[in-house]
Amino acid sequence: IRIYQTTGTLAGVLRRVKIQNNNGIYGEDGLSLRVEGGSSTFLVDDSDFLNTGGSGVAASVQGTTAVLNLTLQNSTWSENLHLPHAVSFTTAASGIGNVTIKNNLFSGCSTPTQCFGVIDLDTSDSSSLNAIINGNTSTNSGDGTGIEFIVNDYAIGKANITNNSFTIRPDRVGMNFMARSVTSPGSTGHLDLTLSGNTINGVSSTNPYVFPGMNFQSGSSTGSHAQTLCVNLASPAGGNTINGINTDAYQL
Repeated sequence: IRIYQTTGTLAGVLRRVKIQNNNGIYGEDGLSLRVEGGSSTFLVDDSDFLNTGGSGVAASVQGTTAVLNLTLQNSTWSENLHLPHAVSFTTAASGIGNVTIKNNLFSGCSTPTQCFGVIDLDTSDSSSLNAIINGNTSTNSGDGTGIEFIVNDYAIGKANITNNSFTIRPDRVGMNFMARSVTSPGSTGHLDLTLSGNTINGVSSTNPYVFPGMNFQSGSSTGSHAQTLCVNLASPAGGNTINGINTDAYQL
């Protein structure tokens, strides 16, 4: 299913729908939402995304006045052969994205190396992306992270990530968060995070302490970077549980 919006107002619901076997030579995302203008509100509820060649759900906001409000809930993902395999959400220009991902099951792939990460959020230019990620379970993240949120240049990102459970393959980061400059040296974007009640299992490093449960990075070792990354971990450590071998729970 592909939805492309350039103007006006759109409201949509996808409920109790199964998208399956969209794979092979022409396989694409199960559900693709692209908003370049206007305002869109979309709900996905109690649906299945099975064996797709792209992400189960891929959403993007690219217009200067575009808005996308997306809720994904009570649904399942399995055998989605892409990066990320479950959910991709990106914003650019001055678009605004709001996404809620809650109470879903992400099963990955029976051959783990065919799936690449679970949830990927990326905001750039002067856009903004606000995310609520709550109560989800991932049994296999594949060759990638459980959650990745990257803020570029002047963009603003916010995320409340609570009560999720992710199982990670060896030599992979559980959750990865970055605020950085890409095309605008000295830009001042920021990423604000609240992390509480999450469980990450299976984190390990062949070379000790290389792959942490959660990784936080602001700026870079080269170039001009003025980004800010703020993390709120309620005491003690947000109640997050990191189960691993030869690894740090958090790296900053």
